[in-house]
Amino acid sequence: MIKKIQNYALLILFMCSSAITNAQESTGKRNFKSFTEVKKNVTAQHLKLTSPKLQNHPNFGEIYEGTMPGSVELLESRTETQREFTNPDGSMTYQGVTNAGIFKDKNGYWVFPNYNLAPQNGQWKATQQKNPATLFHDASTMRDKK
Repeated sequence: MIKKIQNYALLILFMCSSAITNAQESTGKRNFKSFTEVKKNVTAQHLKLTSPKLQNHPNFGEIYEGTMPGSVELLESRTETQREFTNPDGSMTYQGVTNAGIFKDKNGYWVFPNYNLAPQNGQWKATQQKNPATLFHDASTMRDKK
């Protein structure tokens, strides 16, 4: 039982430190009052280059570091190990991705995970990952509630 509590405490510490680190990196200062938000920018180019079905993809319109401003990811070309972007100047960018945790979600999309906790329905959740996590106000997890 003590080992189980220690494991949950480590999980909570890891998730919270990840969210705080991301907030510090994006703002340059500590943020203990809010959660890191995913940056999205859906443009006319996104709508033109992405099929209507893939416009429901969880990563549709996300802005990624290391890509040219205004780039659009071609989600239909995403695999477990590669992403393709079309750039505003007409060039293409290819990114090889290793150990990023990209997984197929319930809709069959290759999804880039987001491990950050976000408030949802009175709980904190990290649902965009292979094994979604829920943290309740009493510091218990979904596994404890079963």
